[in-house]
Amino acid sequence: MEALLQTSYHLRIPYLVGLLAADEHLFYYRYNPYPSFRTEQRPLQFSPIFDQSFPNMQGHPLIVMPDQWLPRSIPYLDRRTGKQILAGSVGRFINLLAWRLNATLQLAQTVTPGRFLHASALQELGKSLAIDVPASVSMLERSEQLTRTSYPLELTHICLMIPVAKEIPLKDIYFLLSSVSNMLLAIGIVLAYGLVLSLLRQLTSTDDVHLVDFLLNDRALRGVLGQSFPRRGCSSRWIYLMLGLVGLNVSSIFEAALETMMAHPPREFQARSFADLQRTDIPLVTTEEDLYTLGDLHLALLVVNVSEYHHLRNGRNSSSAYFASRLHWTLFSEQQKRFSRELFIYSMDACLWSLALLSFQWPQSSCFAEPVSKLILEVRANGLYQFWVGMHHYDMTEAGLSNMADPSLRTEENAALRLRDLQWVWLAYGTLLAIASLMFLLEVIWTSISPYISVIFYTFIRQL
Repeated sequence: MEALLQTSYHLRIPYLVGLLAADEHLFYYRYNPYPSFRTEQRPLQFSPIFDQSFPNMQGHPLIVMPDQWLPRSIPYLDRRTGKQILAGSVGRFINLLAWRLNATLQLAQTVTPGRFLHASALQELGKSLAIDVPASVSMLERSEQLTRTSYPLELTHICLMIPVAKEIPLKDIYFLLSSVSNMLLAIGIVLAYGLVLSLLRQLTSTDDVHLVDFLLNDRALRGVLGQSFPRRGCSSRWIYLMLGLVGLNVSSIFEAALETMMAHPPREFQARSFADLQRTDIPLVTTEEDLYTLGDLHLALLVVNVSEYHHLRNGRNSSSAYFASRLHWTLFSEQQKRFSRELFIYSMDACLWSLALLSFQWPQSSCFAEPVSKLILEVRANGLYQFWVGMHHYDMTEAGLSNMADPSLRTEENAALRLRDLQWVWLAYGTLLAIASLMFLLEVIWTSISPYISVIFYTFIRQL
């Protein structure tokens, strides 16, 4: 019987009862692993057979392997005491678990600072009995996980963290101001005043009025552009006054719009959904382990290992999009409040999981499964877990992992106006100059050949 119980002890099978035929209806046998292995013989009437409270490990080491997924699990070396500290919301939970079990928390010898571990790797370590507890929570995705999972420690959603759209180039500001609607409105105003001034000239003057006086009225065009022009006659002074006010208004609006856009340039299209991300060709960074969940999204993917993934996301590389839980986004959103501008938005329209349950995953026969689930219920009921979440920024700062530099300063370019920023101005000037020159040449040619055309036309009429 002792050999059987000792084998169960080495295999970490916690709840095992042995019965002997010689002791039928009298005794049962079990083992107590702490502080060292020993067998116990108890009468059958003894109840309960197994302790319902937290087991007392009597200072025995509780070997823990953190996954180092920031900010939940943060192992670091205390600079003042030289001791290894396990911080973060999951790390603080493990510390509390060790205290409730009366155990000595001990990190596994294979812990390498900065080396991120996936949940599957920790599960393999647990199956090989190399560690007691993995300081890692993973998502409950399949029904077969229920037999080896704890009560959920964190209820969250996992959505896209998308880079904030870039500001449009300064050269495009002039193009926006010269939009089709603005140009049609200006042409309409010029034509309206040209029509009024042409009719006024027809009624008050003996000069002939031609179509060109309506289409390209010199006074109407210069008045709308805010330039000076000669006034003819007294009866039209109210029209000229209105034209001057319109020119002043148009010039003021254009200047105000130009200065506003120069100071705060509009932004390009802001992606907020998976379809928008596909439209903007922003790559989505993911790991090989999570690649199977993204097959139906048809996005541009950048597949990296776990360490590189965290290096890119925690380094605030705003050239790509990332999946992030609500917990991670809460931490990052507080950090980016110190930046000169926002780097990312958190889009609830692009969620991979609208309700994700994160819990501890155990081998089939772990003796820590029930104590951990009990402790999770307690820390969630009294708000202790939410307090730990609020300590994430403090924990990362203590561990030296909170980069206080503003990454937005590295991407900001000199906002001084350059000659190439006037691209659309030069293009419009050249186009209008070419049209004016062409019209002048056509007018010169027409003036030169019109007498000959008139003679030919009259000759043809006479012959008829």
